[in-house]
Amino acid sequence: IILTPNIAHPPVVENFWLDLTHVRPYPKRLIESILETFGLTIKESHYQYNNYDYYVVAQKRAYEVLWHSPIYNASGYAEEQKVFLDALKPFPLKVKIEPAEHQQKPELTNTEMRNYVTALQNNTLKQPLIHYQAAPAYLFSSPCAPISIGRTMFETDSLPPGWVEKMNELTEVWVPSEFNRETFAAAGVEKERIFILPGTIDG
Repeated sequence: IILTPNIAHPPVVENFWLDLTHVRPYPKRLIESILETFGLTIKESHYQYNNYDYYVVAQKRAYEVLWHSPIYNASGYAEEQKVFLDALKPFPLKVKIEPAEHQQKPELTNTEMRNYVTALQNNTLKQPLIHYQAAPAYLFSSPCAPISIGRTMFETDSLPPGWVEKMNELTEVWVPSEFNRETFAAAGVEKERIFILPGTIDG
């Protein structure tokens, strides 16, 4: 993890040499290029503190994940995904987010999380290993990676038409409870695909 002044920001240029601990400025793209030259993968790269600083997170190997879900609305799916994404920070994953909602409300997300999500949206993937989706199952698209995961749920003891077929196309289906595992399996979702991942708690 590298955090350094953003020399491309004019106020930083004006004051950079006033700090005697500063040795030389490093533009963001140069830092990224140096890290990539040493065989590291850029996991996150983004500006913060009103563009005064930028940070770069790099690691030796990162498994690429295409993440398709609501992020910028008030739904339970969106809130849960932000907690999931925050919990994934320590792991060797390079995530590319594609927000699913058409009408986004970024003001519902705090600044720190919004910056993090924006950095993930700006990532580029070469060959995703995992395609993750979170939504009501009828909205799932066809898998576009070797491992496909769908996060979904339904509150009654049966499933709407079209749900079972969508879920049986996936490698795994993540549900929040034993109730969903039982009802999904009873409706025709192949049981070996269903895994329980409990809902999150917003601390």
